[in-house]
Parts: sequence; C-alpha cells; structure tokens
Amino acid sequence: MVSIYEAEVRKKYKVKEDQLTSRVFGALAMLPKQTVLLPFLELLAKDTASGQDKDAPVLSKITSWRSEGVKSANISLWKYAEGSYPDIYIKMGDFVIVIEVKKAAPATTTQIVEQYSNAVKLGEKKREGKLAYFLLTNDDKIPDAVNEAQEELRGEFPNARIHWRRWPQVWKWLKEIQGNQEVNGVSQKLLEATIKLLEANDMAYPTGFKKNWFDEKVCNALDRVQELCREIRLTIKEVNAKLEEKGLEKLGNQPDLKITGKLGNHDEWVPRSFLFYFKDKHWTKVKDPNIHPSLCIEFNLESDYQGVGVGLLWNDPNEELVKEVRERISELAGAEVDDKLWADDGELSVGWWLSAKDLSNSEAPDKLLCKLVQIRDFANKLEELRGTLGLRTARVLKRMGKGTVPKK
Repeated sequence: MVSIYEAEVRKKYKVKEDQLTSRVFGALAMLPKQTVLLPFLELLAKDTASGQDKDAPVLSKITSWRSEGVKSANISLWKYAEGSYPDIYIKMGDFVIVIEVKKAAPATTTQIVEQYSNAVKLGEKKREGKLAYFLLTNDDKIPDAVNEAQEELRGEFPNARIHWRRWPQVWKWLKEIQGNQEVNGVSQKLLEATIKLLEANDMAYPTGFKKNWFDEKVCNALDRVQELCREIRLTIKEVNAKLEEKGLEKLGNQPDLKITGKLGNHDEWVPRSFLFYFKDKHWTKVKDPNIHPSLCIEFNLESDYQGVGVGLLWNDPNEELVKEVRERISELAGAEVDDKLWADDGELSVGWWLSAKDLSNSEAPDKLLCKLVQIRDFANKLEELRGTLGLRTARVLKRMGKGTVPKK
C-alpha cells in the first residue's frame, strides 16, 4: 500500500520533489476514496489552469465517475511503465491517470513525450482515449514543454493532450475537500497536515493580509534584523581578510541574491539563516559547495537553532565516514554531530553552536576563524574523506612507501 513515507521506502528521500510527491499523493492513497479521492480527481479534471483544456473529452470521463467506480482506483508512485517511472500512476479499470510532478526543476519535452507514449502502450492494447496525462508544476504560466510535447506526440497519437495544473490548485482542492462535513477524524488531520506542507512550500493561493503584520512590533523587529545583518557582514568581512594566512578560501554564501533574485522564495526575502562556505586551499576546487564537503559559518534565527554554527557540512556522506566522525569526535572539544540531519536527510553536519554571548565582543571574527581551522584540521585527518577532498589517503601513501598521512 502506498503511504506518505513512500519516498523513504524507495530511498528517494534526498530528492525534495519526490518527498513532496510522497507526502501529498501518499496521503490521498491512504484517505477514503469516496469522500477524498473521488472529489480530488473531479477537481483535477474540471478546475483547469488558464482554461487551457476545458473541452477535453477524456476529462469528462473523470468527472462522470461515481463513488462505486472509484473504489477500484489504485494509486502507485513511480510505477514502472514501459521504460519510464511517472511520479503518480492512478489506474481505474482500463482508464489511467498519469501525473508528473515538478517542484523547482523545469518540465522537459523529452520526459513528457516518453511517459505519455509508454503509458498509452502499456498493456495488451493501446490506451489512447483512456489516458489523462497531467503535468503539475508551481509555475505561474503554462510551461513551453506542454505545447512542445503535444505537438511532437500528435505525430503518433493525434488526440494527445497534456493537461497542466498548478500546485496552488491542489492546495485549494484539499481545502475544499477538508470543508466537507463527511470528512472527519483522522482524514481531517491528515488533510490539514498536507495543506500546511503546501503552504510551507509556497504552493498556495494568497489568503489576505493581517493587520498585525504592519504594526510597530514588526517594524522594530525588522530594524533589529538590519542591525544583525550589518554585524554579520562586518564579521564575515574580517574573517575573509584572514583566510589566506590560515590556508583557507571562501566558496560562497546563501542566500545569494545574485542568483536567487529578490522575488524568489519568500524565505529569501527576510532569511532565517545566513550561510558562508569555505574550504582549505588544498582541497579539490568546486563551484557548488552544496554538493561537496565544505566548511561553514551559519548565523541562524530558526527557533530550534538560534545562534551561530561553525562546522563541516556534506550532503552525500557514506556511513563509514559518519562512523569515523563519531569515533573521533572527542578530538573536537565541545563539537557535536547533528544526528537529526543524518537520520532525516542523510547529510553530515559536525561542529559547534555558539551563542551571542560567546561572540559578544570584537574578538568574534577570530573565534570563528579559530573554529574553522579546527574543523578543517579535523577533516584533513578523516581517512574516509581525504579522497573526496583531493588529498592522498593512507592507502595511497602506503603504496608510495610512506607511512603517515600528512596534513596537506
């Protein structure tokens, strides 16, 4: 049975898009078909985006379904379909609904054409006329890939249609279903959790401004944030000025408005965290610190992590490395491994959390730099990490006839 944890079961939890698919459509698979799934499919069919497919005959078939028929509906996630794996595959009798989900990555013509063609051909006979293919994105206008894919497909399938829907529509449909008096108990709670998940990902429609968003408390808070940002900028400026003498280099920072733009995700407008990435000058040169081990200073305003973090980050460690870090963590007085990050996302974070009191005077840049050097030296001694960093491992040195691992 499909569940909200399908991404974890399939080892797809590192891809945020797959995790979102699992949470939303896994929930639909678990909820009552008559009171939740059937209304959802009807809204999926008739609530068109930009009126682009109001006259599609295949959608009329979906809206004509009755509760008795939908009881046989079967939802699969990442089902193998003749060489491709569409995100959502809903089968009801000989009728199939395919939904390809996009969170941030753009839709591609090639992927749509391949999935549509394979879904039609799946089974003993062709399914054209009994297939509804939907592309679900968070775009504010129809992606070019939709029309391009339709044009390409119609060479083989004259009636091919790609139906585009937006994530805010899904949020609206779930809100509408939640308001149904027949939906109660656990179903209400799971729908509410799913709705909040979509809201947290900016996949909702606006609900109106609140009066207290414009009061003096908010203004004062923003003044304090500006003061904080000024101090962060001055502190990092001094850290950067002393990197070379410590054999370190800066890699980048988040948020980076040169890349994201001012009107990106709302979290980037007034960030809750500011990250600055660094590396040893002897480590492998990289352009993206997110896909390579890096040193980091993080100023965090999240409720669970208030303070300043200094440490080593990597989003793709192996278990042997994490084991070695745990075995040697005592070499870093006061440092800790973020067990939750490893358990939830399979990422490595090891280092210190410092309070404002720890950094309350002009020596703050030197204290942060000292921690960077400590964690750099620690990373250089990790046998499971040295190869990734571009440093010679003990095994390589042994073959060279050298017995010890140098610092660089």
